[in-house]
Parts: sequence; C-alpha cells; structure tokens
Amino acid sequence: MTKNYFSLKFWAMIIALFAGFTFASCGKEEDEPGGGDPIIPPIGELTELKSPITENTTLKDLGLPIDYFFAGSTLFVQNNAVLTIEPGVTIQFTSTGDKGSLQINDGATIKAIGTAEKHIQFVGRNSAKGSWGTVQVNTNSDNEFKYCDFVNGGNGSFGTLSMRGSGNNSPRISVQYCSITGSKKYGFDTYGNNFAIDAFDHNTITGGDDAPVYLYNLKMAEKFDLTS
Repeated sequence: MTKNYFSLKFWAMIIALFAGFTFASCGKEEDEPGGGDPIIPPIGELTELKSPITENTTLKDLGLPIDYFFAGSTLFVQNNAVLTIEPGVTIQFTSTGDKGSLQINDGATIKAIGTAEKHIQFVGRNSAKGSWGTVQVNTNSDNEFKYCDFVNGGNGSFGTLSMRGSGNNSPRISVQYCSITGSKKYGFDTYGNNFAIDAFDHNTITGGDDAPVYLYNLKMAEKFDLTS
C-alpha cells in the first residue's frame, strides 16, 4: 500500500481553511466499567503508579491538583488488563524528555472517559513543550479517550497521542472531545497500515513542532470531519 505522509505545510493549509471548526461523527455509547476492579488507594498526598499494570485497575478522582504520578520511563498496561481512568483524574509524568509515557500493550485496554465538567488530564512536570513522552495505543481492543486533555507531551519520535502497529497487531482507538496542546513533535500520530479508528470527532489539536497530525496513510483520515 502506498504510504502518504502529511507534512506540516499541508496541515497548516488544512487548518487555515477550516479554522473555527472543531471533526464530527456520531459518538458511540459509553461502556459501563466492569465491576470488581481494584482501586489504587492514595499514598500520602499523591499516588505513585508502578509499571507494569497487569490486572484490571481503576484510577479514582482523589480531588487533588495531581492525583497520580509516574516517575519511570514507560508505564506499561499489559496482560489483557483494563485501565479505567475516571472523570477528573490528573496523571503527571515526572520523567522528562522522551521518557514518561503510558503504553497499552498485549491485549490490554484503556478507558479514559471524562465528562464535559470533569476532564481527564495527562501532564508533565513543567509547562515546557514536550515535557513528557506519549500515550501510545498498541492493541486491538476497545480503547477510548473522551474529554481528555493532553498537555505538553510528544517528545522523542512519537506524538503526544500515538498508535503503533506491526505484523498482525492492529491498534484500535476512539478519540472524542479531547484536546492536545504543546506537543514537541506531533499532536496525534500513527505508524503502520493496520489500524482501526472507530471515532475521531470534536477534538482540538494545536501546536506540534512537526505537525498537529501525522497519518501513515490517507485511509486513516476517514473518521475525521470538521468538528475537530
């Protein structure tokens, strides 16, 4: 399949043409989180997340400016675990540079579903552009992001929110009502041909030193519309 690369110049033209619009399609109904998931309790004022997460885990809103932090290089979710992040949660990646990332692997699933009143936030340790790495989806499961803010990520070779596929791996994702700001490289990017983007609407992506969006081939843009 021929690869199509979206340059910064191209996306700048698209943004100029459609400024003031934010991509729309019908959002699917939210799945109810499964019962019986263990809840990570607060440790002192903050809760430190440890890698890997290998069993179903729910992150609750602790009512703090930063609810959870991860100090390592990559927080892996794997072994078919479901990571549920509830409305109002803020996760901080305290490692700088291309480290400080969340990666969904090995049949695992992420459900980061906020509300219009209580967004979920992924942030770094400072306000510098590219102060942390990426939230990366590598699994063909029902991965959802809704009402999430990704702030100052995208360091290294990945976008702030990214998808990677290799061999028979076919990542799947739904992104709705999210914002991606202050990216060092890309805001949202994909690499590989086997992808499923179930929904991509009502999103705002600004900045990105290389481009707001990088898609490996044109077919991946079929879910994009003028609400983003």
